[in-house]
Amino acid sequence: MIRSSIATRLCTLAALAVSVAGFSALDASAQGKASFKGQSCTYSGVSIKPNGDLEIACSDGGPVDTVPVCTLSVPSTALVNQAFSLSASCNPAATSLNWTSNSGVALPTGSSGSVIIGAEGTYTFGVSGTNSIGTGAVASKTVTVQPVILGKARPSCTAFSASPNPVQAGTATTLSLTCTEYPTIYAWAMYSGPSGGNMEGFSSQTSSGTQTVTFSKEGAYNFAGQAGNAIGGSDMAGLTVTVTASNSGGGGGCSVPTTAVGPTLGYEELGNLRFDLKPGQSGYKEFDFPFAGFNSARLTIVGATKIETPPSTIAEIAVADCPGKFDVPAGCKAEVYGTTGTNFYIGNISWSSCPVSNGKHYVNIRHNTCNPNSGFPGCTHYIKINGQ
Repeated sequence: MIRSSIATRLCTLAALAVSVAGFSALDASAQGKASFKGQSCTYSGVSIKPNGDLEIACSDGGPVDTVPVCTLSVPSTALVNQAFSLSASCNPAATSLNWTSNSGVALPTGSSGSVIIGAEGTYTFGVSGTNSIGTGAVASKTVTVQPVILGKARPSCTAFSASPNPVQAGTATTLSLTCTEYPTIYAWAMYSGPSGGNMEGFSSQTSSGTQTVTFSKEGAYNFAGQAGNAIGGSDMAGLTVTVTASNSGGGGGCSVPTTAVGPTLGYEELGNLRFDLKPGQSGYKEFDFPFAGFNSARLTIVGATKIETPPSTIAEIAVADCPGKFDVPAGCKAEVYGTTGTNFYIGNISWSSCPVSNGKHYVNIRHNTCNPNSGFPGCTHYIKINGQ
């Protein structure tokens, strides 16, 4: 039988199970085009499997049996009278694409193209693909077309925030500057912060009103932010980000010192703490922040009297996230000599020397040196916390 006629007859029977006694293969080098069920493929070989099935080796990927599923790529925003691109991709491949839109403009004839819209508004674009099986579902997206000069006045910034704030050192926070009148550019500056502190991911200029920053060191970081458009720039907005130690605000991971001495009985209130400590002893008192509804407080430390607190006494006081912890920023601790008083401010506002987050904290005290008088066995100090 002539080869071409065999190939033609086999192609019409593709996908049917046949049994040809005495044959295990048909001319493996045969070539041609097979058609069945309305589909076709270019084949490079034909064989009969041991179970009698006819097998055709398609060289062009074979027939498809599903309609195209298309995805559409368009920008979310565009400008009036400025071109923007549309593109579509379908799987399996489509033999033709059907574009739709309520924009009234000429649409692409192929898989991609650009359009220009002359009026602001929100427009929908859709595309579906067709192959020999049929037409798939429409994939659609919307484009908001804006005027070239969006703002009618310079921006006004209504909020400058960070989330989370306070934030732990080494943990990212997102700075957000919210402004009206369609800003196109944002300027950011950190004008004060703890010595040696740095920020990862910070940019002084962005096209977006948000950016994500990670701080390396605890402390108070003060920012200024401004937005601008074609009309002008906004007034400066201010923000303070409070960065705490990695386990602050709750004492997580803290070990409680077993040798600590508590405040003297009858003087346990934060407004009048009294510690009677012998040389080398330490104590602590837990407190919650904000303190008594205040976002800042003054911590005052004084010796009791010259009899109870000799001039040679040196006490160290620290506000920390764990009991017994004295490795804290310089603004969160002080040394007191004899009865000499001192104070510092704690809180999450810019002028506080010791920024703290909301949650549990501790005022820690230890006596480094002390020579108690014979009439008084300890070296006494008062510590007072007053909400501001």
